[in-house]
This record gives sequence, C-alpha cells and structure tokens, in this order.
Amino acid sequence: MKVNEIITNEIIESLSKEIIPWQKPWNSIAPKNIVTNREYSGFNKLYLGTLPYKFPYFATFKQVKAKGGSIKKGAKSEICIFWNIKERQVENKNGKIETKKFPLLRYFKVFNVEYIEGIEFDKELFETNEIENNEIADNIINNYLDNESIEIKNGSNASYNPVSDFITMPSKEIFTSRSGYYSTLFHEMAHSTGHKNRLNRLEATKFGTEKYAKEELVAEITSCFLCGKTGMKKESIENTKAYCQSWIKALKDDKNMIISAAGMAEKAENFIVNGEK
Repeated sequence: MKVNEIITNEIIESLSKEIIPWQKPWNSIAPKNIVTNREYSGFNKLYLGTLPYKFPYFATFKQVKAKGGSIKKGAKSEICIFWNIKERQVENKNGKIETKKFPLLRYFKVFNVEYIEGIEFDKELFETNEIENNEIADNIINNYLDNESIEIKNGSNASYNPVSDFITMPSKEIFTSRSGYYSTLFHEMAHSTGHKNRLNRLEATKFGTEKYAKEELVAEITSCFLCGKTGMKKESIENTKAYCQSWIKALKDDKNMIISAAGMAEKAENFIVNGEK
C-alpha cells in the first residue's frame, strides 16, 4: 500500500468514528523531535499534534537507541512522512538523455516521549504555562489584517470575498464562546491567504467539488494551527455525522488531499503570523 493511502486510511478511520482529527482540541505545544528539538512541519505537524498524548514530543527508535535509551514494551509507533527525491535518466523530446528528479513519498515511525525510557530530557520542556489567549489572538489578527489591508465587515454569516478582498463576520457578541469566534475568524483569514496577491491558491470553485473541499480543508487545518498557537481549542462542528461523511468521500476520491492540504495550511499559518510566502 502506498504511503498516501496508509495516511488517508487512518484519517478515514477516525472520521468513521465521528472523530475529526483536524478539529481535536489542539495541543498548544508544537509537536517536535525530542532529540533534535526541531518542530515537525506540514502533515506531520497536523497529525502528531492531534494525537492524545500529554506532550507531543517524539523520536525514532534509532535516535532513542543512540542516546542510550529504550522503548517500552508494547509501545505504539506513529507515522511521519517525508519526500525522497530520486533521479532517473529519461529521454527528452529531442531524443537526448537527461536527468530528471522525481519526488517519492516515504514514511518512518516515531515514538512518543511517554514510551521512551533511560534518557534524561530538559524538564522545562514539560512545564505548561497559562497563555493569554485573547491578547495573542488579537495581535495575530490585527497585524495580519493591517499589513494586508483586509477589512472585516459585519454580517449574518462568516465568509471571505476574494473579489473585493474582505471578510464578513457576525459580531463577536452573538457567538456562544470566544474560541468559537476566533476559530471562525481564523478560518476566513486562512481563505484570504489564497488571494492572488498573497499565496495565489484560490480558484473559482463550486460547492461539492473536489477543489472546494480541499480549500475548506486547508482553512480548517489553518484555523486549528492558529488556535494551537494562541492556546485555544478549535470549536467543534455541528451535525458531526454528516460532516464526517462528506470528508470521508472527499478523502476517498483523492488520496493525496490530506497531505497536500496540511502543507498548504502551514504556509497559510506562516503567512498570517510572519508574512512569509
């Protein structure tokens, strides 16, 4: 079975149980490799960050062994993916042989820190602090909207208008929770990053199409990433069963969707927070 199929099948299994991986309460600690201290990115950030561990720190078996540690018996491993670039000699249109590079999706296994024994880690990594959620969220929102000259207009529904480049949002007071307001606004801000003058991701799409589903998935994951960065939980969707069924269909139709969407979401998050293209 191909790597993208393995990953997609795991996501579909969660959805079949009415568990939405990208809408789980997001861990405000960024998933990272406990040995190298490097944060995971793209799909690995999405997937490892939603797993039910107290601390999202991981390492490979080889890394643990090299440090003189061991893995507890019966420990469950998790999948990480990477692109392996292969070179191949091919004949071009002119009949000449040239070298071309082909990206191949591969995976490796990691273990959560709770399964690792015999290694002393920095205790500060396992300390949790109270986060001023609203202040952090407001700073991210205001800086992004000001830098990109995006206006928020009051309306009965939440949406982003790519033609006029503005966001429509109901007033904050009518939301049942502040996290609900922020996660919704983050979703619409994510759509705005797809504007042609920013990440140039948006296309003219219709509801129910594969491209529409993918853009919605990018916005949902971006909202989760931003909720995690600001220490808030992603507000859950109503009518979960129907929602899950729609995503199951979309993911079955495109086995690369979740991996690609996670990468796009990370770019959207970085653009909103740091202005990076």
